[in-house]
Amino acid sequence: MNNKDFNRLACVGTLALLGGTSVWAQNTIYYNAGNYNGGALQMVNGLEVGNEITVTPANVGLMNSFGIEYYAPTLDNAGDIGIEVNFYTNNNPNASPGTLFYSTGWYYGLVSASPIGQTITYNTTDFENPTLGGQRWSPPNLIPGDWTFTVTFTNLDAGDTVELPLANNSSGTVTSYGDYWVNNNGSWELLTNSVPANFLVDITATPEPTSCALAVMGGALLLGINKLRRKY
Repeated sequence: MNNKDFNRLACVGTLALLGGTSVWAQNTIYYNAGNYNGGALQMVNGLEVGNEITVTPANVGLMNSFGIEYYAPTLDNAGDIGIEVNFYTNNNPNASPGTLFYSTGWYYGLVSASPIGQTITYNTTDFENPTLGGQRWSPPNLIPGDWTFTVTFTNLDAGDTVELPLANNSSGTVTSYGDYWVNNNGSWELLTNSVPANFLVDITATPEPTSCALAVMGGALLLGINKLRRKY
């Protein structure tokens, strides 16, 4: 092995230490459509409702995408109806939604969907560049351990029907609880339904490697470099 080969290997070891997140795969950490229980929550114009979920420490990483399903059998003016999704940390004294750390802003142009639902998906581009009225994710794309996502529809009138399909509770990587938060003029209220009221969502994320894991990877590479140095 010549010096050029050794320097190349040393560079690879340094990159692994500094940029280890790139080797971690994107995973679906929450997808509850398979738990659909046949229920639905009919939405009211301007009403903000949301689910609180907790994420296991091993999966508190960087979100890649967030999709939420809605069902809209009748829409008079679909192009005028808007949807907004907000993310809150549950850090109020009563564990209700507190700090807003991301807002999609308003997206207009829902699709009337019958007999199946439609899914609106937000990705890293949306997290960094929300639409009008939104708030950029801070800190970028990092998923808290305990947080609430909410959804609000606007410009609904008497001829519009928009529902959020419901799923049973889940536990494991992500835990959902079957209840839901309602924002009443800035005061949050926790409600339950006759069936578990978890909205259908799909979340993919890239778990962040811990500093220990990075140290192990880097140490293994450096150990290999030292062995090569002694050999050559």
